[in-house]
Amino acid sequence: MSMFAFLALCDTDKAALAAAHPSPMRAARPLVMSRVLDAVIARLGCSRSEVARGAELGCGSGRLCRLAAQLLPGAEIVGVDASPYMVAWANVGELAAPDEVVGGGRLSFRAGLGEATGLEAGTFDFVMVPFVAHELPHSARLAFLAEANRLLRPGGVVAFVDHRQDGLEHVIFHRLKGAAPLLGDAFHWLLNVGAPEPFIREYHEHLMQDSFREAGFEGGERSGFVDVTRWQQAMLATKPR
Repeated sequence: MSMFAFLALCDTDKAALAAAHPSPMRAARPLVMSRVLDAVIARLGCSRSEVARGAELGCGSGRLCRLAAQLLPGAEIVGVDASPYMVAWANVGELAAPDEVVGGGRLSFRAGLGEATGLEAGTFDFVMVPFVAHELPHSARLAFLAEANRLLRPGGVVAFVDHRQDGLEHVIFHRLKGAAPLLGDAFHWLLNVGAPEPFIREYHEHLMQDSFREAGFEGGERSGFVDVTRWQQAMLATKPR
């Protein structure tokens, strides 16, 4: 057993406690993932049973990959994370409730960078990147998108799930930034007091639809984004055929 796997197993008490007392966000994950996958499948124009292969970049402990494998009964799901510790955590099923366990060899996890996964090019129906974009500088977001473009088959779908970029506070920020940059800076600072996110400003400054276009995707307009919660959206685009 590797050191990372051992450390992951040492956290089983915390895992059992989290499973016994789920938070509202944890309880909502199956619904969120179902809405994301429904949006992806609508873009692909197929049924859930017809999806063959999907990937998650920044998979963490693998919870969303497990849910995806449950909801897509014939698909192979590959989770990639830059942290070997998180991959070991995912491989031992940490924080996975019994009904999230998926067998049959359809689910796998590997250590790798979101911008350079080492996975086979052109073999995935979809690539999802949940709750990662706001953690990245804009250049890294574009690198993730370039890798997603490489992994997807023609007509495949990339889905970023993250904070909405069209809320009232974001509209105010962009208008102030355009009219009076110092006021925009002050408003953004007040909006994010106490937020430990070093790249949250870049996330709000660079809209996802522009990033999709810059990375060579099509159909990435905001009108095609799907609300998955009150505060979060699935932001989707398609690799050209």
